[in-house]
Amino acid sequence: MSVLRQRAMTLVGALISVAALVWLARSHDWRDLVQSFRDADWRWLALVPLLMLPNFALRAQRWRILFPEQRLPGFSGAFAALMAGYLFNNVLPARAGELVRVHLIGRREQLPRSTALGTVVLERTLDLLVLLALLAAVLPTQPLPAWAGAASKVVAAAALVALAAVIAMALLGQPALRFVVSSAVYARLPQAAGARLAQAGSSFIEGVSSALRTRHLGRFIGLTALVWLLELLLVAVLARGFGVQIGALGLLFVMLIIALGTMVPSSPGYLGTFELFGITALGLLGVAGGGALGFVVAYHATVLFGASLIGALTLAWYGWPRLDQALGRPARAAPAPGAQ
Repeated sequence: MSVLRQRAMTLVGALISVAALVWLARSHDWRDLVQSFRDADWRWLALVPLLMLPNFALRAQRWRILFPEQRLPGFSGAFAALMAGYLFNNVLPARAGELVRVHLIGRREQLPRSTALGTVVLERTLDLLVLLALLAAVLPTQPLPAWAGAASKVVAAAALVALAAVIAMALLGQPALRFVVSSAVYARLPQAAGARLAQAGSSFIEGVSSALRTRHLGRFIGLTALVWLLELLLVAVLARGFGVQIGALGLLFVMLIIALGTMVPSSPGYLGTFELFGITALGLLGVAGGGALGFVVAYHATVLFGASLIGALTLAWYGWPRLDQALGRPARAAPAPGAQ
């Protein structure tokens, strides 16, 4: 993506977020939001941190098992890199936090960053497929509005294209790379640059395709199911705290609509769009008022600030190269690959 296009997308996302926040401000009385927090049952909300940490731990383990067995990172390194990535996703545009976690896992675990990038591509592709499967499961009980149906079709097309690309890379990636290396164009590259390019390409293909060839794919799906169950339980606790009376399928419907909404370009952290789609989903279920708004704002705050806080703490604990230099202390030594 060119710098100009990236800036244009950032501007579009910022405008969409501003428009969503303006709509929320005009259509809701913010005094009701304040009152909803005053009336909330904080005994339920106190359970939220107890559900967040296991959720993030499962996500780290889920990402970790996508790596090739000979390059398996330690859990602590995967957790630190993942949470730092979430932190930077919340403050930087274009989901730049994904590149941060690729850099950190490579630095801490002494792994090729191209392999880590391949696992992130695979993770995102599988996440899209899971989202589609959940939409298909919920659709008979909670019919989607027309715009959500159209959005799900776009997501389905993107997921199928990504899946086809991943499968093609798993089956044909290495032969295609060997063909490129033997080509006349590649022969014209400086030897060192060509060797680095070939190694990066091979490592990326390895990261994308490794989980599709092993039993770890089943483990990934199982962990994904646990992640969604914990997330659903967290949302149910928040709903109970704010007096939102809807069942598990309704809460899952809200989560899926928000997930679709966060694919719309917006400011970092999905400011405005998260609330817009959450309130819209609740409205389709007949839930409105200050309690509904308080529930969605609390859900967003939990996702946004919870992940950011843990990400900041992991960065402070494990160290960040420039931060270490600024503080005049050496960077923490990375453990051997596969160390726990």
